[in-house]
Amino acid sequence: MVRGNSSRPAGEHPWQKAYVRYRELERQLTDEDPHGWAFLTLLGAASQGRHVFDRKIREYRAVRRGPNPNLPEPPDSLIGELQTIARLRSSYDREAPGFVFEDPYHLAFHQLMWWRGYGRPIPPAADCLRLYRGQRKDAWEVGAKIYRGLPEGPERQAELRMRAADACRVGHAIADRLGFSFEDAMAVAQHYSAADILGTPTWLVDFSRDPWVGLFFATDGGETGDIGIVWDIMPSEYSRFTAGEGNPIGRLQLVVPHGVQRIENQAGVFVIAGLPQIFDQYVAFGWGTRFRQHTGLLFEDPVLGIRADTIYPPDDPLRRVLAEVRAAAVDCGCGPGTKPCAVSPAVFTDPFEPKTYEGLLTCWLNEFQAERVGASEPAGVREALAGLARFHARLHAPDYASRLPNIVSRSLNRLRDAFETLYFQASRNEPVSLGEAIKKSYVNQMLWTGDHVTVLLEALSETLGPPA
Repeated sequence: MVRGNSSRPAGEHPWQKAYVRYRELERQLTDEDPHGWAFLTLLGAASQGRHVFDRKIREYRAVRRGPNPNLPEPPDSLIGELQTIARLRSSYDREAPGFVFEDPYHLAFHQLMWWRGYGRPIPPAADCLRLYRGQRKDAWEVGAKIYRGLPEGPERQAELRMRAADACRVGHAIADRLGFSFEDAMAVAQHYSAADILGTPTWLVDFSRDPWVGLFFATDGGETGDIGIVWDIMPSEYSRFTAGEGNPIGRLQLVVPHGVQRIENQAGVFVIAGLPQIFDQYVAFGWGTRFRQHTGLLFEDPVLGIRADTIYPPDDPLRRVLAEVRAAAVDCGCGPGTKPCAVSPAVFTDPFEPKTYEGLLTCWLNEFQAERVGASEPAGVREALAGLARFHARLHAPDYASRLPNIVSRSLNRLRDAFETLYFQASRNEPVSLGEAIKKSYVNQMLWTGDHVTVLLEALSETLGPPA
């Protein structure tokens, strides 16, 4: 029995074969077998391991012998296949230290019970509990392309505004040509932002409503030695951080332009919340999906219709249209004395500036107060929030961020926890202690890694001294 990671290279372990066979059985039991409705629960149990399957088959047969003798008896051939699947699922331990899935089909096999199954529709963006993004390397940032490679210092804003103006021009040109809203046009610009099409980075980030599409993209171009990953975010949770009028990081928006074949095939959805130094602070899920890449091993699932020729339709007339649009794009017309600029001010938020986090905390404070009709603002809380903003911004300065590689230690989750601690201290008329709130919400959460604790305490000591 394999515990942790096997040393077998891709191709010698039957993950792909097992995944494909499971999917075929799932389709057959759903579409072809008149008794499939009864056997699908056994198939799902097999995907969870030998102990779950053995218990489920005993329960199934007990029901046949008792209250429901009309339940069909599974054929011996099916039982044999299910036992093979169950044994394979029990052959590894995802909780083993340093565990990484052997290849993308190993991850796919593991997720069979948890990700979308055959026959289940992909929900519209507004109904998605999670959105998915596959990346070829787990170390890559998730943020929007427009922020990549920006210079540091005063030149950052100038370069960012030039890039945003170019994207704005292209967005308006696409909107005029296709009859789209500006937001939908920007989603198209992002989707076709590759250098050989538009060559225009935007402030949007591509996600998919289908985790299997995310896994396809995580393997596309993967090379042996890389560690791929499938991130997923919960829009409702992220929206909690962007709540409040005038929030400096901008509210979370999901955009899905209709009538674009390639986007529809990819179940694409575009997130407007793309500043990487902010977006990365939302600690998304996905670390448990890391897998070893193998050159040439692309995840595909013909049963679900996930193939390279559907993800990238070879005949895509929009590519030609967009090439013409890019060549014809001129001034967008935004600016003083004309129409308001369509680029959100949040695009230009400075992720290293304490005022950014002070503005964010103020929005949260206003939200709390609005929910407590008639309650006055707790004394001393606003001053404490200014100190908390300085502390949090300090953690993202290059000299601190380099020593805090685990983003959990400087995430928006930690900032929110500290905010709530300070607010409730003040609302209960207790002494408002910035140091206590930071220790509880940041330091105590990282006690398992001493290096982070040392750096956090150093930042706290500097914050509690005279403001810079």
